[in-house]
Amino acid sequence: MKFLVVIAGLLLSLSAFAEPEVGEQAWLTENTSSMRFIDAEVAGPEFVSGKAVTVLFVEGERARVKGEKGFGWVALTSLTSEKPATPDLDMDAMLKKLQNMNLDGGAGSAGFTVGSGMGQ
Repeated sequence: MKFLVVIAGLLLSLSAFAEPEVGEQAWLTENTSSMRFIDAEVAGPEFVSGKAVTVLFVEGERARVKGEKGFGWVALTSLTSEKPATPDLDMDAMLKKLQNMNLDGGAGSAGFTVGSGMGQ
């Protein structure tokens, strides 16, 4: 039974690094500098970790991708077909920001109060 658990865990961990197919959406696993051309040292756009790109072509260990900032060749090792997990919200930090907001029109507001003597 332990053997099956180990094999299942191995298969799941390998799927996280599955190479994307041409035409599929993929995500960058790290901040990546691309190359404009596969056979020349001409810098292409920078791609940000966790951002989605579309795989247009695969050649050897590189993929031609299209992202928000344009087209470029990146290493296949910097791509995954698994969508990154959404980060957990820090509810405590959000509540603290809301508590510090002045929503009652006092000091620190936009500087006016509805019904403050206009037309009198």
